This record gives sequence, C-alpha cells and structure tokens, in this order.
Amino acid sequence: MAIGIAQAIIEYLLARGEASIDELSRIVRATREVILSAVNELPGVVLDEPFIRVLNKLLLASHGVRAGLSLTKISRYVNWRDFEKLSALVLSEHGYVTATNISITRPKRLEVDVIGVDPGSGISLVIDCKHWSHSASPSRLFEAAERHLERTIQLLKYRDLFKSTMPSITGIKHAYPIIITLTTPAIRTYGGCVIALSIGEFNNFLADFHEAVELLEVRPIDEVA
Repeated sequence: MAIGIAQAIIEYLLARGEASIDELSRIVRATREVILSAVNELPGVVLDEPFIRVLNKLLLASHGVRAGLSLTKISRYVNWRDFEKLSALVLSEHGYVTATNISITRPKRLEVDVIGVDPGSGISLVIDCKHWSHSASPSRLFEAAERHLERTIQLLKYRDLFKSTMPSITGIKHAYPIIITLTTPAIRTYGGCVIALSIGEFNNFLADFHEAVELLEVRPIDEVA
C-alpha cells in the first residue's frame, strides 16, 4: 500500500467523518480494491458499505501521526481533548512517561493538561494545550504563559499528593512549562522558563531538546526557584 494513498485517506476521513468508497476512489485516484485494502488497515473506522465511517477519531489521528501525516494538519481535525492526547502521544514516542488531565481540588485547585517525565533524567515537560483556531495575540499568550508558570510551580509544590494515583508525577524535577498551540505562536518564551511551540514543531523540539532549550535560553523551574 502506497503511503501517500493511506495518508490521503486518513486526512479525508478525519476532515469529514465519513466518505463513500467511490468518493475516496475519486479523491485519491485509486481503485475500489486499493481503497478497501487501505481501509482494512485503519484503526477507528468501520466499513458500512458503501460508506467508511470514523468511530474513533483519536485512534485514526494517532495512526495518521505514525503514518507520517503532519501534526499541524491532524490537530485541526480533532477537538481540544484529543489535541491533548495527541501531544501526550508525541511525548510517549520520545520515551517520556505521560499523564493527562491531572487535577486536585485541595489544598489548592490545580489542573494540568499533559505531563511528560523522562524516567532517566527526571526532566519533566508540563504542557498546556491551546487548541485555538486562530493565532493568539502576544498579550493573550503572555497571559496564558503567566498562568501556566504559576500552575507548574504549584504542581511541583503539591506533587506528593499524586503519589497513589500517578506515581510518575512524583518523580518530577527539572520542570519545563510548555504551551502548545495549533499555529506558530507570536512569542517563544516567557519569564526565562515558559516555552511556546506549535504542535507542528513539537516533534523536532523533543528530538533536539537540549539544543533547543539552550538556544531559547530557558531554565527549568527548579533552577529558577
């Protein structure tokens, strides 16, 4: 199966939710047999002739990431919750232990979208996912970064409260607060420690993590404190 055909089918289904076999055949310029062969390998979809319907968009989107589809494209077709899970998926592909939807209510209300902890070094990425449909102004990003910085500080302060339910979180140290957006953010850093990235940049950022943080001149929260 040509990778290009599979990618085109995944993107079309993510964008529309369903499509007929003949429709896909015209769009990707492949025979019905080729379409059916490709669809049989896709998770999260069901064949209900003559239609192919998406039952689990996140499963299909995750498969699309592994098939080489652009994270920027894929992220536009999912909701904010799946956007968080895609970010966690990218972290896990780079060896991070991840947790999503972290929250406590006492002694202070605290909610974090995604955390990735490198088990060897303890380097931790505390992610705030912003599934904004349009580019945010610098002032809006500064406001979000200030809140996320405080959130990360509080997370480190109360991390022992997560020992029983999320033991990976209690191993957090060297925490880098990161804001991930759909489009290229108007600012890159805030306060010497918060990093702003687009989802399309996230994979390369993780691949060259140490060089990236040195270039951005940011430090983890434990060093800032």
